[in-house]
Amino acid sequence: MSTNWVELEVRAQKIIALLEQATKGMLKPMISRLIDIYGKDPFIILIACLLSLRARDTSTFGICKQLFARARTPHELLLVSSQELQAILRPLGFYGKKTKLYKLHYF
Repeated sequence: MSTNWVELEVRAQKIIALLEQATKGMLKPMISRLIDIYGKDPFIILIACLLSLRARDTSTFGICKQLFARARTPHELLLVSSQELQAILRPLGFYGKKTKLYKLHYF
């Protein structure tokens, strides 16, 4: 079977146009929105991904913004008290466990 690359490219462009139309009103994924705000900072992306485990993006996004307003580097996160970190993470659930992990294991 001969592959006509021009036909495949035209089909691909049609599919992409359909997907763009179908997703026009949807929010971008949380990580994409955080990248728009903070850039492609590996630390921020890592922490946001870890915070999003077992949580909804709608909840995690606001908490990430609150946390990154306070600490945007590993050193700055170490300076945040466990009590303050727990208060920020509380709405996500598992905040006690996540606080211990971030304070003890990652840094």
